[in-house]
Amino acid sequence: EHRHRQAIKNFGEANHARLQRSRRRNRYFHRYLTKVVRHQVLPGARVLDIGCASGDMLAALNPAYGVGIDINGAAIADARKNYSSLTFHEMAAEDVGKLHETFDYVILSGVLPQLYDLHTALEAIRLVCHDRTRIIVTTFSRLWQPLIRSGELLRWKARVPDESWIPPTEVQ
Repeated sequence: EHRHRQAIKNFGEANHARLQRSRRRNRYFHRYLTKVVRHQVLPGARVLDIGCASGDMLAALNPAYGVGIDINGAAIADARKNYSSLTFHEMAAEDVGKLHETFDYVILSGVLPQLYDLHTALEAIRLVCHDRTRIIVTTFSRLWQPLIRSGELLRWKARVPDESWIPPTEVQ
């Protein structure tokens, strides 16, 4: 598990600039995804974004109190620089219980396939939830896998480390 987490961290930090360029090139998708998530989050809420990258989605949600975590130190540095009104921690999803606080919404956008141990991560996330917390998960459908791989080969999408394709029943 530690080796897997370290590999994801190393990849993200070594390729941060390239991943950000890809994100800008594919901004329509990221704006649309943010719009979908924003539709689910009430303004003025306490929001935790797990795998927040550079904090763009969290900032767009306009939380009263927003916390973003990511294992990519370069992304967290960008997030802190760009969104000083929000709080960012370099931290793995499995360690989120160390925050010792609860949130109204927990966002996991594109994160689940990168987790080595989904059960451990979800147990940790439970520690930052209260009885009315909503957990919002976005991820690719397995049906998109051939198109995503094609986009990576054509360099339309940044290549990322191999991910787990988790069936919806695993998350429920």
